[in-house]
Amino acid sequence: MPLQFEESGTSIYSIDYKHLIRKLSEIDIFQDKGIQKYYLEQWMAVLKHAEKNDLKDCYPYYSLHGINNQYFTYQLFLGGQECFLHFNISRIINSPKLTNIPSENISIEEFSNPHSDILWKKPMDGKKSLSFGKPILIIPLSIGTYNHIVIDGNHRIQEALDQSDDTISFKYINTLTLLEFDTFFTSFDQLFYTFLCELTLMALEENSDDISLLKKSYLHYQYNIFNHIPPTPQSSSLLWKWFKKIMSSFPWSKR
Repeated sequence: MPLQFEESGTSIYSIDYKHLIRKLSEIDIFQDKGIQKYYLEQWMAVLKHAEKNDLKDCYPYYSLHGINNQYFTYQLFLGGQECFLHFNISRIINSPKLTNIPSENISIEEFSNPHSDILWKKPMDGKKSLSFGKPILIIPLSIGTYNHIVIDGNHRIQEALDQSDDTISFKYINTLTLLEFDTFFTSFDQLFYTFLCELTLMALEENSDDISLLKKSYLHYQYNIFNHIPPTPQSSSLLWKWFKKIMSSFPWSKR
């Protein structure tokens, strides 16, 4: 069970992985649904293992000491289930790596446009920004109609809107850089964020066969999970297409 961090303390919540696999299997990612099910099962196994380690290593500490760092919680619904991602903002803004990311300006109208693909949270606490003038932080995350979310700077956005400013400065942190920041409190949150980003990238792939897609997975890169793929009804035809693709690259091949 993953951890959920709130001002009132640290708690745990549960994810029905069997239900999640069934819902995610409805998305067209792989040509072979058997390979897609296998891919999802491997991700779910890694996430469940991370849950157990976090409960053993992180839960006792956070239950006792709480969280002292500034953090941002993103609530999402995946396959009809409520899930959470927690970003350690203090680590990000204090990292020397952040200074290497250039600041840019974005129209403030982007945050009042109902068709914007950037998700931000309108502050409801009535507080003023303590980081006036500093760039807001935007990261990639595709859920629903949104492709990006603001993880730091929601108060600054609201103040800029109230003041009718033309633009606001921001820094865009891509997925790989975000993972290098040691952004997450738990290993589950880091893997879950990686999984969500990977699902989006794989769904956008149009010219890759199933085997190639598996080899691009973070699971294969990190754990070599897809070295031995079990046969499925379509595997042989896909492997034959892959073999012909390789053969066609040789000089003697007629194109």
